[in-house]
Amino acid sequence: ESDIVHHSIVQIKHDWEVVYTYPYSHQYAAAGDNTLVDGLKGGDEFRTGDWQGFYATPFEATIDLDELTVIDGMSLGCVQDARPWIWLPENVEFYSSIDGVEYQLIERVTHDLPEDEYEKTIHRFTTESSTKTRFIRVKANPRGKIPSWHLGAGCDRWTFVDEWEIFIGDE
Repeated sequence: ESDIVHHSIVQIKHDWEVVYTYPYSHQYAAAGDNTLVDGLKGGDEFRTGDWQGFYATPFEATIDLDELTVIDGMSLGCVQDARPWIWLPENVEFYSSIDGVEYQLIERVTHDLPEDEYEKTIHRFTTESSTKTRFIRVKANPRGKIPSWHLGAGCDRWTFVDEWEIFIGDE
C-alpha cells in the first residue's frame, strides 16, 4: 500500500497581482508570486511547497483590486513549527487605501499560541472589519531573535505564510 495523495483544483475568479515589499526566500517560494491568492491553503508541513518563507524580514504584500471594492474582511494563514525555527508572527496587520499611497490600519490581529509550543500549528489571522477600498495590504511582523532556550538562540526566525483570503462584500 502507498500513502494516499490528493490534489485540489480551484477556480480563481480574479486576476489579482500580489506585490511583495520584501522578497520571499528562493528556498520556500511555493508556486511564486500569486501563491498567496491561488485558493489553496498550505497544510501543516512547510516542506511540501505550499508555503512561502521569509527570514529576518517581515512579510508584507499589497494587492490593487483595480476598482473601489467593498471587502468584509481578510485572513492570512501562518504556520508554527519551532524545531526548524518557524514561528507565528507576533501580529498581523491589515491595511486599506483608496489611492495606493496613504494606507490606514484596519486591524492588528494577535494570537495566544506560546512560542515554546513545539506542535506544528496552523493559525489564521482574521479581521472581519468591512471597508470600501481599492488597495489592500497585509503585514506579518516577526517576533525577533530566537529565545535562549532554543538551539537556534540568537538567530532570526522564519515566518511562513499562505493564502491571503479577501472576503468581497456587497455594496
